[in-house]
Amino acid sequence: MAFTLKKSARLKSRKQIELLFAERNSVKSYPLRAFWRLDQEVERSVPVQAGFSVSKRLFKKAVDRNYFKRLLREAYRLHQAPLNAFFEAQVGHLDIMFVYTTKERLTFAEIETKMIKAIQRLLHELQKKAPHATNDK
Repeated sequence: MAFTLKKSARLKSRKQIELLFAERNSVKSYPLRAFWRLDQEVERSVPVQAGFSVSKRLFKKAVDRNYFKRLLREAYRLHQAPLNAFFEAQVGHLDIMFVYTTKERLTFAEIETKMIKAIQRLLHELQKKAPHATNDK
């Protein structure tokens, strides 16, 4: 699989983001929190759309916020394959927003391990919500 994060795989729609936070489904992997929403009505070209957020309250300078968003995107880009594989076998789409929740300046290696853990926890939650999808294959 190509390790790319195309523009179409990014969560940009304000309406989708509002719906995502309204449902309040989330998994935690300190310092990351992943909010997610299953969407089965809309047809999309990609099975998973992801967004990344760093609070202005935690990092006042845009340079710092952009740096951590870049690290989050890179960690997700490298480890998105299990999510995409799970949703290629299913009907529906996933919207997910990763939020960086600490003032600590973690290294890329630390963020990467937390991203892997967050994705694993998310997959576990999704399998609990839709156990019939994993038994089809």
